[in-house]
Amino acid sequence: MKKKMALILILLLLGIVSLSLGVKSFSWAGLLGGQAADRSVFWLSRLPRLISILITGAGLSVSGLILQTVTGNKFVSPTVAGTMDWCRLGILLAILLAGGQQTWLKLLLAFGVSLAGTLLFLTLLRQLRRQSAYMVPLIGLMLGSVVSSVTALLSYHFDVA
Repeated sequence: MKKKMALILILLLLGIVSLSLGVKSFSWAGLLGGQAADRSVFWLSRLPRLISILITGAGLSVSGLILQTVTGNKFVSPTVAGTMDWCRLGILLAILLAGGQQTWLKLLLAFGVSLAGTLLFLTLLRQLRRQSAYMVPLIGLMLGSVVSSVTALLSYHFDVA
């Protein structure tokens, strides 16, 4: 129980530090004093950034737990399984194929490509014989590197920086 409380306290302290840091100048005294510039920076930039960081971290930890459960391997994470590389490819394809479309369509395309890549990884695991627990992350890293190379090639070819 003490360990959980300590971790929550560390999270809160780091959240406050994150809210305090940024490119635009910001002061807590100005926020509490009601200055419009500090309120604007806090509500439009710092707080949404912190919330998105927390949601992303929670999502990655849950997806990591799911991948570890599905593969039966404690070394697997979305990064190691190549899911992040597939997502980068999906974002690039969304830029190339649906650049002028609505944001939700581009997000859906990127999500679909990353899901398809993860399913390909799981299918490869089912087909290949694994001699040790280290083979699962190695397969994911190799597949992710190939996808990352294809993404870089397409990015350079179509001049998408």
